[in-house]
Amino acid sequence: MIKYILLFLPIFVISQTELEIKGTIIDSNNETKLINADVYFKNYPYGTTSNNNGEFKFNFNKISKNDTLIVSYLGYKEFKIKVYDFLKLKDTKIYLVEYVTLIDEIIISNANPLTILKQSAANYDHNHFTNSITYKGTVIQVSQENKTITRLSYSDILLKTTKRQRKKNTIIPIAKQYKKEKNSKLSEFSLIKLYQLVDFLKLKNKISYFIKNYSKFDEVLLSEKKYGAYSIYEINLIKNINSIKKTKISFFIEKTTKSIISLKLEGDRIEQWHFILDENDEKIKRKPIFSTGEIVFRPYKEKWILKEIKTSLNVSYNIESNGQKQNIENYNEARIIINGLYNGIAEKNRKFDLHVDIFNQIRKIETNFLNIENRLNSKELKFIRE
Repeated sequence: MIKYILLFLPIFVISQTELEIKGTIIDSNNETKLINADVYFKNYPYGTTSNNNGEFKFNFNKISKNDTLIVSYLGYKEFKIKVYDFLKLKDTKIYLVEYVTLIDEIIISNANPLTILKQSAANYDHNHFTNSITYKGTVIQVSQENKTITRLSYSDILLKTTKRQRKKNTIIPIAKQYKKEKNSKLSEFSLIKLYQLVDFLKLKNKISYFIKNYSKFDEVLLSEKKYGAYSIYEINLIKNINSIKKTKISFFIEKTTKSIISLKLEGDRIEQWHFILDENDEKIKRKPIFSTGEIVFRPYKEKWILKEIKTSLNVSYNIESNGQKQNIENYNEARIIINGLYNGIAEKNRKFDLHVDIFNQIRKIETNFLNIENRLNSKELKFIRE
């Protein structure tokens, strides 16, 4: 039996007003640092995820020491510990014990995927926080040209969601903001607009759409897996574009309540060049290659609350300028990371325009990266420090 054990290295620092907990999450079987592991509290709507270095950090002053700190990661057993006990740990290695069943073994289920999707749609309002809620979090946008970061923008935000169809979800910038551009040749092209992220909040509508078009998919795959303490269904709906390219929609659904844990859309794009600039001395053509979008939830008070929304786009560019030709592979990603719920009254700050990217809406530039570092990976941190 293959053992999957999680190594967790906690460090804590206490000040008069704020408590900091930080650590690194590692797979001790192969020493790789685990990315996007979920770290949160049982009775408080505050959580974070490990970054590309497997690191996470909490700064808070409202958590009860009687609350429970939880670490979850797909394929690993859930780790729980009382906050009070956690604070007494000093450089202690904590191992997660493997599941009795083989985690790396795919369990093919006899359940009906369409029935599961219909149940998840019917139970959605009961299983998720769907009333008007204000989340506190961060939005980050990164653009790369030929695998080199050329633009990065960051803002702390309030994400105000509404259940009413006539009212729109809004994003309000608060506190820290930061942006940097270096050696970019693409200027305003391919930056992801905010509505492309916020649109994922219409999750119930998306589920209904996929149910309605279920018969149009070429392949449906269903398996059972583990996510922390939860048994989940993974449903993959696959549509072939041609013999090579395809689109895949992946649902992770909690087995008992049929709660949606995550929805991910990923697909090849129809590769056709088209001009976005055609002048005498300069011509620019673009060709979309691949795109992804994902919304993820975490458990809170017997329901599931928003954790993260992320979308990305790969595009090829062909630039002709003054007789010179250049090909650029552009990767652009935008993500909203939720820290918790906001219970205060939001000030009447300006709202972000959802039809514009973040980079071109940031006004105040922040040079102190202390509270930004845990939200960025090592490549992004290197870029802002250069």
